[in-house]
Amino acid sequence: MRLSFNGNPAPGLKFDYKLRWFDGLCSYSAELFELDVPLALVGDFNVMPSDLRV
Repeated sequence: MRLSFNGNPAPGLKFDYKLRWFDGLCSYSAELFELDVPLALVGDFNVMPSDLRV
């Protein structure tokens, strides 16, 4: 699964939505992992909630 996301400034509604979407993606990916479905998540995630993660 190739994923690409634009950068939205934090804090902000779009950034908050992106983080919630990522939570859903993590849950969905975990379900696929439990079913032994081969999966590679690759791409440009472009998320940096704070300077500490740089």
